[in-house]
Amino acid sequence: MADVAKTYDVEHAIYFIPLLLRGQIRVDELRDFILRNMACLRGRQPNDTRTTYFRSLICLYDWLAFGPCADPVQT
Repeated sequence: MADVAKTYDVEHAIYFIPLLLRGQIRVDELRDFILRNMACLRGRQPNDTRTTYFRSLICLYDWLAFGPCADPVQT
């Protein structure tokens, strides 16, 4: 995932990252990428495809970090 973020600009990376295999995406790197690029959502129309793909990336992070493939929380 880090290679995609380095190779492509943000607008292209948000399209390509979800196409990677789950094992190629480090959750902490994805989180950092999202936080660094939150400006992608500002000033965009809700139906702008970049906004849609960026929000999908946030959903992907949520699923990887907290969904069925996440480690159970130790209490």
